[in-house]
Amino acid sequence: MKHTDSNYHPIDFDSLSRDQWVTAAEITAATGVAYHDNSAQYRAAAMRFSDTIEQELEARLGNGSVVAKLRLNRDTGEHCIYILSELDIPAYTANRTVSAFRNAARFHHKGLHAKVDQLGSEELRRHNSRIVVDAAMLLSAMSAQKKANKEVRAAEKRLAAGVARLPDVNVAGPSSQGDETPSDLPYIDRA
Repeated sequence: MKHTDSNYHPIDFDSLSRDQWVTAAEITAATGVAYHDNSAQYRAAAMRFSDTIEQELEARLGNGSVVAKLRLNRDTGEHCIYILSELDIPAYTANRTVSAFRNAARFHHKGLHAKVDQLGSEELRRHNSRIVVDAAMLLSAMSAQKKANKEVRAAEKRLAAGVARLPDVNVAGPSSQGDETPSDLPYIDRA
């Protein structure tokens, strides 16, 4: 996506690609916030700019699998934006998912132990409802994780035993052809 407006950003988004660094100088030029030992203001501006980079690259590449992350560039010693390569994305997204669930559990725990004696009746009702909903979501996620881990182990055993083919993948639900059986392992590529 070519931007002809020179005030849009002083960076050529068309020249950006995966597995590339956007330097602190480029971030400063684009955001107007100078790099001062990775200050909070710089980090906030850089993270907002990394979102812009992701949107621009996703629009140009036509897919939603672009991740631009603020990282320490060991070559320069500055915190810069790194556009992850295709090989980096699966591990990054898996780690972020696990981290999100850990954070959800941590905040649920904090909500359970919050001092609620100062809340009014309506606020207390909303708080208690939120605790119940959060608990249900966390329990559902934990149950799904246990089931998925069990299915992965079973599929790995079948592969190790020499089963030639994995079951058909059906991640979109039942098909119009009467396929009502969920896949045993929807995310392993078959050769």
